[in-house]
Amino acid sequence: MPKTIGPGAALVSSTITVPGNPRIADVDVSVQLNHAVMGQIDAHLRSPAGNDNGLFTDIGAGAAGGQAQMDTTIDDEAGLTPAFTVLKGINIKPELAYRLKWFDGVNAGGTWTLDLYDDTADANGGTLTGWSMTVCEEPPPPACPAGYARTTVFSSDFESGAAGFTHSGTGDQWALGTPNSPATTTTKPACRIYNLY
Repeated sequence: MPKTIGPGAALVSSTITVPGNPRIADVDVSVQLNHAVMGQIDAHLRSPAGNDNGLFTDIGAGAAGGQAQMDTTIDDEAGLTPAFTVLKGINIKPELAYRLKWFDGVNAGGTWTLDLYDDTADANGGTLTGWSMTVCEEPPPPACPAGYARTTVFSSDFESGAAGFTHSGTGDQWALGTPNSPATTTTKPACRIYNLY
């Protein structure tokens, strides 16, 4: 850092190496950059396994003279997708076609790459001044006290039926198969932040 973006159409890449083998429960990406025409920048994140996921494309003013700086965190749990150039300290979701949760469950260990594309062949340019990743893991299950062992009281995948449970009532439904959405959790994963400035 810093890395020059442009002028003209160009690709700029920067890497962060995540040590160990943390399994991703959640990942956020923070980006600090400036560019004379922010609307010319497309940002993608590539995992160590080569999975490429977009973060944002062409947000902000399409001409020089608009907001020229970005200092933001891209987070699936943020409230808004980017519709304008992001100011300092605001969290945004990736654009609608992308999700960071697509990295959930994968091994985060290895080299991650942030790719910035300046997609217009003109004299405008800028600088990537820093970026970071926050990788969150699921917490380990609680340990049993000395003298006790973990015991499964009941287990069923419910794929062969109701497993002895009954259900009734107006609007009652029973369905087998893969759920349409993931299970919810109330525990917050442990997070580690990896920075490159």
